[in-house]
Amino acid sequence: MGLSNLYFPMFEEILDREGLPLEFKYLSVVESALNPIAVSRVGATGIWQFMYNTGIMYDLKVNSYTDERRDPLKATFAACQYFKDMYKIYEDWLLVIAAYNCGAGNVNKAIKRSGGKKNFWEIMHYLPAETRSYVPAFIAVAYVMNYSREHNLYPISPAYSYFEVDTITVSNAINFKVLSNTLDLPVDVISFLNPIYKKNIIPDVGSDYILRLPTNKMAIFMASQESIMAQSLPPARPVMPVYAGRRSSRDAADEGSTAYETITKRVKKVHTVRRGENLGVIAGKYDMSVQQVKKMNRLKSNTLRSGQKLSVYSYVKTKVPVKSTPAVEVAVKKDTNAHDSANVNRAINGEESAEQQSQAQVSADTDGNERVVETSPRYIYHVVQPGDTLWNIAKRYEGVTVEMIKDINNLNNATLKPGTKLKVIVNS
Repeated sequence: MGLSNLYFPMFEEILDREGLPLEFKYLSVVESALNPIAVSRVGATGIWQFMYNTGIMYDLKVNSYTDERRDPLKATFAACQYFKDMYKIYEDWLLVIAAYNCGAGNVNKAIKRSGGKKNFWEIMHYLPAETRSYVPAFIAVAYVMNYSREHNLYPISPAYSYFEVDTITVSNAINFKVLSNTLDLPVDVISFLNPIYKKNIIPDVGSDYILRLPTNKMAIFMASQESIMAQSLPPARPVMPVYAGRRSSRDAADEGSTAYETITKRVKKVHTVRRGENLGVIAGKYDMSVQQVKKMNRLKSNTLRSGQKLSVYSYVKTKVPVKSTPAVEVAVKKDTNAHDSANVNRAINGEESAEQQSQAQVSADTDGNERVVETSPRYIYHVVQPGDTLWNIAKRYEGVTVEMIKDINNLNNATLKPGTKLKVIVNS
């Protein structure tokens, strides 16, 4: 009842805009008790309890960092569209509510078994047991919410009401811990107001996201926005520079040593089902969807038993040796003929890329000879992390652009996979 002060004004506004009965707001109480991160035993998620496939059908996107089924605003619009679609079929609001619980297929079967009747009370005995009590539960909630005082029931007010929260659009990564320290606001409160973000991070993926904050913190956020976003960027991963240049005596002495870098690999592991766990909980733990877990384990139902072994994917960090590129230095005497010059060119072509050859210079040696000295730029390998984009990788290195990264790595599009090594030219 207390949470209704935060969510019901928004629900009423959307239901009214969509031309639907305002009483449908009480359905969210039956579904989730107004808990935006609620997950059912079969994986239905959010205030309106959308299954993954139904959510995708109504344009609710889910990825490793966000789940729009947990967004009260977007999920409410999706639920309203579902209500309208069902009303076109049944033209009866109680049948629409029944279909929301058990699906249109089960309602159609009940209508057929009842001899074509289209009244909930006449077909309810042909519906699944859960649905037979679902519509009465909706009516009971509507009654209690409207006549609570007559039964000495009073709401516990939440920390914030609907009119004490404001929204702002952000397009860069924001870490809730950094935001918490800057605004002097607990991370739990920020997470509660922004349930769409699964890892307490607004990802930097080149698109806009909505951030909800208390109105009395909004001015502080706008004044500190650049600082918050700068602190939220993950630090550049320490990697061993790989460069081409003249080898010193120290390089030769260290030739036997090996440098390592850390990369993230996806590995297959076994998860043992614990008591109370369901597919939704297990899939969320490993950043997988319920369908991926079911397909991977050839499961035909969502039922799990304690102690059951499930194959899942997990990400682990592994050390691998860094490969270095030796420099090429070829001496050419002044009186070298065309045949010798061709041999020199072939030597260079065999050892270095066309990009590096184009930057070779000819300089005079002290003994009057000429030599070709390679002066290619220094570069490092950047290991792609989850959430990385070409744009935010380029921002970390001075003078680097997205096009430069795409050209040097022969990328045809901007899609990146965690663990991929990208060559990045950096200033010497």
